[in-house]
Amino acid sequence: MDKKQLIQEIKKGEWNFEFRQRDANPVLSADLWSRAVFYNFSQEANLPIKFNNYIFNDTQCVYAKKKDKKKILKLIKKSISERNYLDFVYKKTLNRLRDWEKFVSHIEKELKGKNNQEKILELWNKYCQEAIKLIPWFYIPWFVTEENMITDKVKKGITKHGEEIDKHTNIKNSLGIATLPFKNTHYQKEQEDYYKLVLIAKNEKSWKKSYRFIKLAQEYLKNYAWMKTFFILPIEPLSFSELCEKVKQSLEDNSLEEYRQRKKSIQKNKKLKNVLLKTLVADKILISDIRWASKFSWLLTFSVEEAFRISARLLPFFKIIAKTAAVPYGDWIHLTVDEINRVLKGEKINKVAIIERRKRGFVFLMKEGTYNIITGKEGHQLALFIDENIRVVKQQSNREIKGQTAMSGKVFGKVLIALRPSDAEKIKEGEVLVCSMTSPDYLSAMKKSAAIITDEGGVLSHAAIVAREMKKPCIIKTKIATQVLKDGDLVEVDANNGIIKVINKLRKKI
Repeated sequence: MDKKQLIQEIKKGEWNFEFRQRDANPVLSADLWSRAVFYNFSQEANLPIKFNNYIFNDTQCVYAKKKDKKKILKLIKKSISERNYLDFVYKKTLNRLRDWEKFVSHIEKELKGKNNQEKILELWNKYCQEAIKLIPWFYIPWFVTEENMITDKVKKGITKHGEEIDKHTNIKNSLGIATLPFKNTHYQKEQEDYYKLVLIAKNEKSWKKSYRFIKLAQEYLKNYAWMKTFFILPIEPLSFSELCEKVKQSLEDNSLEEYRQRKKSIQKNKKLKNVLLKTLVADKILISDIRWASKFSWLLTFSVEEAFRISARLLPFFKIIAKTAAVPYGDWIHLTVDEINRVLKGEKINKVAIIERRKRGFVFLMKEGTYNIITGKEGHQLALFIDENIRVVKQQSNREIKGQTAMSGKVFGKVLIALRPSDAEKIKEGEVLVCSMTSPDYLSAMKKSAAIITDEGGVLSHAAIVAREMKKPCIIKTKIATQVLKDGDLVEVDANNGIIKVINKLRKKI
């Protein structure tokens, strides 16, 4: 498909917004993701489905053909009505993560020996083969949770027991409490260990030089420094100096007390969940749905965290690839799988020109297993055209946005749009955080925010779970909040009813 054909399809409305990458969206990522969903999705999901058409933009946005997505969601929804398929997805996700760790351990072992161009090429090809097996498992649990395929059943079942539930909690919040993750994620463990560091810093004047602090900090970095990284992007793990800056900020924000209160809230909700399960114990179908929802609530966050934790160990390998290919480490992600393969074989390609054009802009289009890349200024302009024409916002939506309640409450506040975690660092106490979806590196901003609004996510998403822990009003799945709202807009977040009202639109000075 060429540029003209693509523009015609966009005008006909044949594409849907899929998701926004939480950070940069390079060509290499687009290539690996496209290969994975076209060649491996059907095999991994054990269903006769696949993505035939996909668009990745330099604007971080990703799109899929409407007909493809519709078929996929319909078939997955039908499949999970069978409990065996839920069990298959749950176990296969964890198995793929174990396979990924074994593979990464193999890479590490191989790199300890002598490395030449031929060996690096062989390891690169193995990496690509294993990556496209793993990538579908970023999607499959996400589809189940994003579309509330299990939680809708739980919600329906809970409604039947309204009078019994009202004796213990608000019916609106009971869904979030009932579906709490059934065990801790890496993020929850990290928070516990992090605030041990903050406590030491609070009680000791020269805490940066304290033996206790340094020893505990080294252990913390060993276990959690990877949380700053992001799959193949050239982002280094958290350093000791960066950790000290985080601790210093936490002391200034007095977030230790906030964490203690949040921990009490989590314990209270866990106890309440046990009470609800005892209350509903006679409804075996509902109890089964709640247990599956709790398992997937954990799985969705854990699987992404675990994939990133393991992948962070590949950073030395990526640096060797870049060095072998004679490409700056920060630039290797702008090449495709095949281009890296060719360079590692010793073929000559104009790497500098290719990379420079892709840095200026690109649209990566995958159609029926083949891809086309439009780059440079033309690519960026096309990316903007695609965004503007697919993610169309109706005029009447500009003053009122609807979404799904993840945590009830009502607040007023000024908006901060954070399309990347780095944008979220600008938030001021009491502002409303608006983003596509959250991840652990949004946590600091979520603490400061008065409320949280996302374009994407389901009841079991990271934003929903953390908002309930923090008791912050949260509206998810608005689809358009990051487009309609602007930094500085004053809004009323009515999470009781899932509505955001724009009180005052900020007008930029000309």
